Amino acid sequence: DLAIEVAAGSMVARISKSRGLLQGLALNGLELLAQPLEPNFWRPITDNDYGANLQKDLSCWKDAGRDARLLKELDVVPGPRAVVISAELAVGSGGAKLSVAYSISAAGVTVTAKWQPATEEGERLAIAGGVAYLKSHSGGHIDIEGKAVRARWNDMGEWQSITVNVANKQP
Repeated sequence: DLAIEVAAGSMVARISKSRGLLQGLALNGLELLAQPLEPNFWRPITDNDYGANLQKDLSCWKDAGRDARLLKELDVVPGPRAVVISAELAVGSGGAKLSVAYSISAAGVTVTAKWQPATEEGERLAIAGGVAYLKSHSGGHIDIEGKAVRARWNDMGEWQSITVNVANKQP
């Protein structure tokens, strides 16, 4: 796969021109990656997931990162201390996007990403009846009941599930 290669000190980073992924990272000539870094939207299945049939209902997310498509050519911006390479990826078939930026310097590679859900006439869409997983920055859990949002259930794993409904659309 053709790549944009950036050398910074003793490190060389390679970003795939066709996929927009970090496909290689070498330090002092030693390759550190066994395969390209792909976005991951899947987590291990839990017993509760099996009970709610989520392993089937949400299976489209299992390979969503692997199947993400580059929407346009990579944007390369050289700077005084780092080179920033940006990629915009289409995720799934609903119009969602993931913007990924690689800041490459002699200190390392910093990867940042921004999720952009699908939109309809400027409004953000959620899949009616779909499931969202939330976790607070403190590690506590978030419970949403109507308009009330509060943290609770600190003894029940890392994730809680809520049902997402789009305004003015029935599940």
